Amino acid sequence: MKVLPFQVPHVTDEAFRFQEDRVPHFYDKFHRHEEIQIMWIKASEGLLIAGDYMGRFEPGDVFVLGSNLPHVFRNDEVYYRDDSPGAHALSIYFSPSYLGEPFWKLNEMAGITEFLRRAGQGFRVKKTDSAWIGQRMEQLQHAEGAERLILFLSILHYLSDKAKLEALGISGSYPMLSGQDKRMSDVLEFTFREYHRKITLQEVADIAHMTPAAFCRYFKQHTRKSYVSFLQEVRIRKACQLLLRQSMTVESICYAVGFQNISNFNRIFKRLTSQTPKTYLTRSLWY
Repeated sequence: MKVLPFQVPHVTDEAFRFQEDRVPHFYDKFHRHEEIQIMWIKASEGLLIAGDYMGRFEPGDVFVLGSNLPHVFRNDEVYYRDDSPGAHALSIYFSPSYLGEPFWKLNEMAGITEFLRRAGQGFRVKKTDSAWIGQRMEQLQHAEGAERLILFLSILHYLSDKAKLEALGISGSYPMLSGQDKRMSDVLEFTFREYHRKITLQEVADIAHMTPAAFCRYFKQHTRKSYVSFLQEVRIRKACQLLLRQSMTVESICYAVGFQNISNFNRIFKRLTSQTPKTYLTRSLWY
């Protein structure tokens, strides 16, 4: 998989880089960076792809993204309009090289170091713990001096020792990544934009400048799923979003997200969500 490299600004005398993003939508190119990232979503929602993981993100979510884990936070369509409600997040970027290897090898850092080793695949923090981390990140935003470093270490300690975490992917190893080409980014951008219509394998293979057979091998080797399965997931997640709005019928949603017939839509929806669209809609009325 080839993804875009992303350079995190870094001053040599800082332990980590803190960043606040207030933008119409988050950076939407499939990318990676050497630094580990802890990200708290304050506002906006959409789809996160990280390695072989794909799932929704929403306000209050906290994610830990390992070093060189390819990822993209793709906001929903409303955030690309002129009247976007705006995306807002706080992030911490850091690398063992920032404080020096000897620091991370201290006995007192053993638990945190082991956590960071496991973070290669990425984590989502359970909601019961994400609020605590969000509060500390807000404090960190205004802290100075030693207090800033103490808050940073307290967040790492909480993540490594107390927080309930959900692994994002199967494996944190992506040895074939290269930043010299934007092939996968183009494929994802095309899919997010055109999911609502019929897409042929030849068409998406052309985006990647490959034959259909070569593209199928390429996509499955690096995402651990076929392109067809990925496209179905994108469509069903969009269907869930439309069902929650309760303004369209199940049949109209079926065609709006790119399915050609209702029976196929119902079958795939149940396989991916363990319930039928009508059941999903009925349950959403209670919330």
